[in-house]
Amino acid sequence: MVKGIDGNENVIKLKGQKQTIDTGKLEGLKKTKKNEAIFNKFDENKDGTLDTREANNMQTWLKEAAGNTKMSKREMKKATKDKESFEALSNLAKQQKDLVENNEYTEINDSVKTHVVKGENGISKFDETEDKEGTITEEYDDGTKKVKYKDGSYDEIDKDGTITKFNENGDKTAIIKDGKTTTFSGNKTTVKDEKGEIIEETEVEDGKEIKNTYEREDGKTIKRQTTNGVLDFITVSQTDDGHTIDTTFETEEDMKNNKPSKVVKDAQNDALKTTTTYTYLDNGNVKIDVINAKGEVTTTYQNDKGEEIENPEEQTTYTVQKGDSIAKIVKDAMKAQGIENPTAEQLRKAKAEFLEMNKDLVKIYNGVKQEWKGNKFFYPDDVVKIPKFDKTENPEQPEKPTQPEQPAQPPKTEKEKIVKKVKIPIQEVIPEITQEQLDEIRKMARQPKIKPEKLKEAIISKLDVTFDVDVDNNKIVIKDKDGKVIKEFDKPSEE
Repeated sequence: MVKGIDGNENVIKLKGQKQTIDTGKLEGLKKTKKNEAIFNKFDENKDGTLDTREANNMQTWLKEAAGNTKMSKREMKKATKDKESFEALSNLAKQQKDLVENNEYTEINDSVKTHVVKGENGISKFDETEDKEGTITEEYDDGTKKVKYKDGSYDEIDKDGTITKFNENGDKTAIIKDGKTTTFSGNKTTVKDEKGEIIEETEVEDGKEIKNTYEREDGKTIKRQTTNGVLDFITVSQTDDGHTIDTTFETEEDMKNNKPSKVVKDAQNDALKTTTTYTYLDNGNVKIDVINAKGEVTTTYQNDKGEEIENPEEQTTYTVQKGDSIAKIVKDAMKAQGIENPTAEQLRKAKAEFLEMNKDLVKIYNGVKQEWKGNKFFYPDDVVKIPKFDKTENPEQPEKPTQPEQPAQPPKTEKEKIVKKVKIPIQEVIPEITQEQLDEIRKMARQPKIKPEKLKEAIISKLDVTFDVDVDNNKIVIKDKDGKVIKEFDKPSEE
């Protein structure tokens, strides 16, 4: 029975050398230029590393070839038919020994220095070369590389070609992958495409991540800025006739609808720089402030059609009164603005402008009165906006001729005074009035262009009654169609 060396039957001594090899500890050893003559015989999967099965096969073979605890050069040559195999086994034994004692084995072959290193993650191998500038390249057996520069900086190259750059202090400075270069500087990260154009910038400040992304199309650069993932604004930059134009939008929807918040022209030229800001007001109006290179501000206004208008913030308002028609409101407003006798065209335009400005309040009659259908009106107490009307089509107004003094109107009769003041309590007058009649009367009461007196007449007509005043007896009398008195009221007291 073979006792082995120092009681270890797995250890074989190489004759003529001070080397021994422990055939029980072959797993993990690496193929090198100087051991490949024996290594290739057992590296079945050609990965350059002895796995468990390959190591066991080598152990069995070496023991049989040696026949005892010693292996001679002649025995090795006879078993392998290769005169280099004994020297290869000697170098493999040296690798095993150095990894145990120093955690690293090295060999030099021409300009290539091979390292086999034992670390926390097992045994690794790399080939080292150096060019005339002193740059050292390390190629690892897993397909990765490390390139070291004379200034202490270095690159790590992954199997997929990704390059990660580090400075002399070991700080990561850049990543190059799929044609994009990401650089790191302090708290700022920049990504560039294969053309060297910036496509993304990220900066962390006061716990906030501010990111800018860039797209380029049709000669325009579209920049989107977000804070912690929330959109701040979008800026579209382009060059037109030698001038740079930067247009800013608050949202994607604003950009889609071409509603900028700011436009800066010639931002890099202090002598030409102009900044235009847009403030969106009610009813689609826009306030536009243009600041020139001297800091002077010019303000204009536009409507939703892009037409220049007067300052809508200076527009007056009017509270609609009972009996007001649209024409009356417009004519009174035009008169107040000095347009005494507007032309038909001026009045048409003024009404259209007034209705557009108050389109949210305009009502359209759709009741039972066919002659009123389609009429536009406002409810009493509606507060409407009065625009500044255009005077350009109105020639200078001639002085009004002095009006002859009108003769004094005869005083109203007692009956007329009472009729004007009375309020008819319909349900009290006609208790048997139907709900349908009441509903129709209420509709009549909501119609535009109807005065209280006319309404009373309409109600009386509808109910088929007459209304009269008995002056002598201080009574208000309601009679039916046959003249029969159906209700009397005391006459209202004089105020």
